Amino acid sequence: MKSTDGLISFFSPRAVQNKKDNLEKIRKTYETFFDQMESVRYRVSINDIKPLPPNSTEVRGQYQLDGVLMDSRKKVNWKGQIRWVLVREDGEIKILSLDFQPQK
Repeated sequence: MKSTDGLISFFSPRAVQNKKDNLEKIRKTYETFFDQMESVRYRVSINDIKPLPPNSTEVRGQYQLDGVLMDSRKKVNWKGQIRWVLVREDGEIKILSLDFQPQK
């Protein structure tokens, strides 16, 4: 059984994904995704990091995700642009927002 708890621990309780999904929706999305995948490999290339007032940081880059679907064993590939806003909460860096735009 796969668990998304480790991944979700990087998110702030106030996190928003793609300007609409709250933390519970984010959790459900990743649980469904991981349940469908036999294997996943994720790579990120960071292009820009800049501070945002008052106490956050914006990180922009490109992602590539390669995987194998559980049922069909078909190989899949997604890539595109990604943006995080990171904040410090209780001494830990957390993801406040995550936005990604798949490449068409």
